[in-house]
Amino acid sequence: MYKVANLTGIPVHHVINAWYLLRLNPNVTAKENFGPDGGHPSRIGMGVIAQDFFMKMSESPEILHREYLVQNGLDTDWNNAVRAKLE
Repeated sequence: MYKVANLTGIPVHHVINAWYLLRLNPNVTAKENFGPDGGHPSRIGMGVIAQDFFMKMSESPEILHREYLVQNGLDTDWNNAVRAKLE
């Protein structure tokens, strides 16, 4: 995953290694994270992945910067989209 991220310009802090999360989570046994087929996440496993995804999004420097721009009226893409909706 990290090799593909590097080749495509995806920052490492945006990579979510779901396999690692589900197999090596010290708080939940791997058996609880997978459904009956043993290959797809269970509801608990999906929650583990979603929680990590949310944390990465909430701490992303790029997203925090974009949020700052939107909140302060400085994001031209956002402003144009809002303006187009109002017209």
